[in-house]
Amino acid sequence: MTNSPVMDTTTTLDSDLGRCLQLKPTLSQLGLEPVIIGVGRVVLGSGPDADVLLPVEGVAARHVEIHFDGESSRLKALSPLTWVNDGPVREVHLESGDVLTLGPVEYKVSHIAVPAPPPLPVEMSVSGSGETPEPSRPTQATSSRRYARTPEAASPRGAAEPVVGAAVETDVLALVDEAVASANLHRDLERLEREAEWHRRHAGNSEAGPTETAHLPRRQVPATNSGHHEGRGHDLEQRLVNLVRQQEVAGKDRSSPSPSHAVREGEFTQRGLSSGELTAERRKLADQQLELREALASLQQDRDRLAEEQNKLEDFRDHLQSQQRELARSASEWEAKQTEFDTAVEALDEDRDLLRREREA
Repeated sequence: MTNSPVMDTTTTLDSDLGRCLQLKPTLSQLGLEPVIIGVGRVVLGSGPDADVLLPVEGVAARHVEIHFDGESSRLKALSPLTWVNDGPVREVHLESGDVLTLGPVEYKVSHIAVPAPPPLPVEMSVSGSGETPEPSRPTQATSSRRYARTPEAASPRGAAEPVVGAAVETDVLALVDEAVASANLHRDLERLEREAEWHRRHAGNSEAGPTETAHLPRRQVPATNSGHHEGRGHDLEQRLVNLVRQQEVAGKDRSSPSPSHAVREGEFTQRGLSSGELTAERRKLADQQLELREALASLQQDRDRLAEEQNKLEDFRDHLQSQQRELARSASEWEAKQTEFDTAVEALDEDRDLLRREREA
């Protein structure tokens, strides 16, 4: 049966990609791109083991771990410099609108819906075996900086890194392959030169010493030894010439790079010039973040000290109020005694007046 191409327009979008978690940076000076996380477990940090790479000073190698199941997001802090909104956290569920702080980096959390891509035609051959090629499934967790490498989540096909895009990566790989080919070419040239020199010396020795081989039995002297080595040496010299020409062509190609290479080199140069400014800005922001944390800690200490002094003042006030009540009670008692004393004095005055009148009478 003749194979005929059949167009398969079946949509292969995974249903789990309907909702994704988006971390959008709030500080544009750091040059970070938004991070989009699908279903799976992803580690964010500045180390080589992180699934999402954040090359910022102040971010730990493994800073946080985020697990997204398609509906809710759970964050586990691996570094103490992890804040959500206004306070440090160890493990928390992320909601839309939360502000996630990883050292000097600050993200705005949101849940977004990812639209299904248009169906891609897939060529399938119809044969007697009935086997059809299985279309590739889309991935479930992506990042704008680095793609997740967990079993549950992988990078999407065709997604471009912001630092080195697909075209730049292709050019870099081409340059690496060219360098490897040049090294192999040099090695082959050296080997062929040594081999050609050995064959030339061996052929010269066989022509210069016929008297030595005359005493040997005829069957031990190869009749075509000299011609064989001369032919072998000629072949090696020809190959050597061809390799030298290939090396010259490769050198010309390297000396005159393509326009795309020139553009990429210009981009790399521009990024290299601005990397110093970005590094200085990152350090400045990190220092400001540390100063804010230290100021917050100092304010907390002052608040605790003021609260302690306030408690002492309240205790002293209670003590004064108690003494005031005792003094008021004592004053009441003294007033009562004063009244009794005044009454007794009046009675004595009356008795004295009475006695004086009796004496006068």
